[in-house]
This record gives sequence, structure tokens and C-alpha cells, in this order.
Amino acid sequence: MQSEKDITGNSNYRITGIFSGNLCAFSGGDRSIYLCEYPEHDHIVSTGSKESDEMGRRGVDKITDTVETFFEDDIFSKVQTYLTSITSGVIYGVKFVLNVIVGLIISVYVMADQEHFAGQAKKIVYAMFKPVRANVIVDTVRKSNEIFSGFISGKILDSAIIGVLAYIVLAIMKMPDTVLVAVIIGVTNVIPFFGPFIGAVPSFIIIVLQNPIQGLYFLIFIVVLQQIDGNIIGPKILGSSTGLSAFWVVFAILVFGGLWGFPGMLLGVPLMAVIYYVAQKTVSYFLKKRGLTTDTLAYVYLTKVDKENPSKKELKKHHGKHIEESIEESKKEE
Repeated sequence: MQSEKDITGNSNYRITGIFSGNLCAFSGGDRSIYLCEYPEHDHIVSTGSKESDEMGRRGVDKITDTVETFFEDDIFSKVQTYLTSITSGVIYGVKFVLNVIVGLIISVYVMADQEHFAGQAKKIVYAMFKPVRANVIVDTVRKSNEIFSGFISGKILDSAIIGVLAYIVLAIMKMPDTVLVAVIIGVTNVIPFFGPFIGAVPSFIIIVLQNPIQGLYFLIFIVVLQQIDGNIIGPKILGSSTGLSAFWVVFAILVFGGLWGFPGMLLGVPLMAVIYYVAQKTVSYFLKKRGLTTDTLAYVYLTKVDKENPSKKELKKHHGKHIEESIEESKKEE
């Protein structure tokens, strides 16, 4: 059914069709009129324009672009980064496990045939060098083995004792995270001199965040424990395995720790002990060759040495003992 009726007073707006139902759409001129006819009455719901439709479409397009950009730039990039990190971590972990397994297998073979390898190495040394130089090389390697094996095995045993002792005392004191703190103390104790301080810092933070009062008790316990270790347990186990003074121990830890990190702090002391031993043997060799004493105290108050006769007048006494006596003792040792 069609009819023509002016409902706006303007000839540009005319109804071109009426349909029975809930929603009827009509157009006239430049605008559209939506007329709803209900059983009870008819009324106009809304009026719109082409500009509004265009703005709506642009808004939808903008929202769509924003969502796509969010997923592409944020979600996808982060997922890709996480996947790359996880993959790299898994690959590194697998390689580490494989290296450990291969290292253990090779160690077993080396330990099983170590005497044969040592004999082959000595044979090569004596074939390449004169007997005098070869003896020096063999003696240096033997001393290095004694220093490294004595220091590392002794430090591991010392750290294990400290870790167990720390666990027992912390458990009695009912400290939080007792196992974790004891492991940290034991592992870091392997590092000479600075190890106790390195281990005490994270352990103190773990405890003090949960109970500040127990954190203070923990600091007191660490001080007492390190005094026991440094004055009783450590000297009994390690003895004088390195032969280094406190200055050279700190020097080795700082230098080799700065070069190689944690492995340098662990192996720096025995390595420095080997270097010190080689330097000491070299200096002693040349001093004996010139007829001078190798006693360090003999040179404390020394003013000069006579090139012609170094064992007489110009070598003065040190701590009540004459240099001449030290020279005679050195000659006897030769």
C-alpha cells in the first residue's frame, strides 16, 4: 500500500511508503525518516544523517585498527620475546647438563688412568728439556697439584662443616628458611676471606624481612661462626696449604675475582700460591748462585751488599742474627 503525506511541512520530506509492522523505513530528499508502527500508535524513533553513518564507520575502523595494533605490537611481540627467552633458557640448560655429564665421564676415565697419563707427561718433558730444567718443571707441577688439591678439598670440607653447623644452630634458634640460609652460608664460605660476608648479606635480608629481631640474632651468630671457622676449623683443615700471607690472599681474590668472577675468587688463592712458589724458587736460585742468603728477614735492615765479598762486613745483622750465619746456613742447604 502506498500513499503520499507531508508530515514535516516541507516538501523535501515525504513518506514514500507505509508498511504494517514494527519497523518501517522511508526516505525522502536528502534525509531518511524511520517510522515505527505499533498496534497501539505510530511514533518516530530517531533521525540520522549520512554524516553520522560515516562517523560511525570511521569509529569502528579506528577501534579495529587499535585492537590490531595492540595485538601485533604488544601481545605478539611480548609473546615472541618470552618464547625466545624460554627457548634460549631450555637450550642453555640442556647444554649445561650435557657438559656436566660429559665432564663426569671424562673425569672417570682420567682418574682411572691418571698414573699412565702422568708418566706420559713426564716422558714428554724430559724429552723436550734438559734434565735440570725438566726437574724444575716436574717439581713445579707436583707442588701445584699439592696446593690446588689441598686447598680445594680442604675448603670444600670446611664449607660443608660450616653449612651443617649453621643448619643445626639456625634450626635450634627457629630461624625462617633454615635450609636455604644454611646452603647459602656453606656455598659462599668456599670463597676465602670475602665468602662469609657475601653469604651473610642475602641470608640476613631473607631473615630480616620475615622477623627483624631474628635478623639481629642472625648477624650475631654469623660473627661468632666466622670467628670459630677462621681461628679453629679453617686452620685445622687447611693448615698452611697455600703458604700465603693475608695480604696476598686478598690481592689474589681481588685480582682474579675481577678477571674471572666467581671462579676467579675460588681459584685465585691457589693460583696465586703457585705463582708465589715459582717466584720464590726463582729468586732463591739466583740468590744462592750469587752466594747470598735466602732468608727474607736478613734483608730487612740491609743497607748495601759488597759486590766483591757479599758475605762479610756490609751485610748487617737482622733481629740479633748476622747475615753471615744465614749465608752459611744457605750453603749447607745446598
